[in-house]
Amino acid sequence: MHPVKIIAVASAGLLLIIPSAAYASAIPATLSIRAGPLYLVPTAGGLVVVDATGSGDGWHVLASVTGGSASVGPVEAATCGIGSTCSLPGSDIAYPETITSSPVTIAEALPGMGMGTIVTGLSWQVTGSMTLQIVSGP
Repeated sequence: MHPVKIIAVASAGLLLIIPSAAYASAIPATLSIRAGPLYLVPTAGGLVVVDATGSGDGWHVLASVTGGSASVGPVEAATCGIGSTCSLPGSDIAYPETITSSPVTIAEALPGMGMGTIVTGLSWQVTGSMTLQIVSGP
């Protein structure tokens, strides 16, 4: 029987054990990917949505205004965030969208879309105070 020399390599929290001899038998391994959060980040230039859930359920962003009104519309097409692999969201929303005190969907991703980091390309004009909320699902 030949001894097998094992080399362990640690990278980004992942430990790989690699046999250094070509005649070594296969080493079973299990890799799991944990689901992440679904959240939004309003920015000076618009709205960023991060769907790291891995569910493919889709999502929608609701907006409402207190003490005024708002109008939301696209300035440019949605894109993947820097460094993100994403699937761009599909949407049935007709812009511009007028927002009042009742929650209105201003951005959405149909099921199977909108995963990863999405720069929505939306901008808004607001009088009063606008509240944003993201909800999973169609």
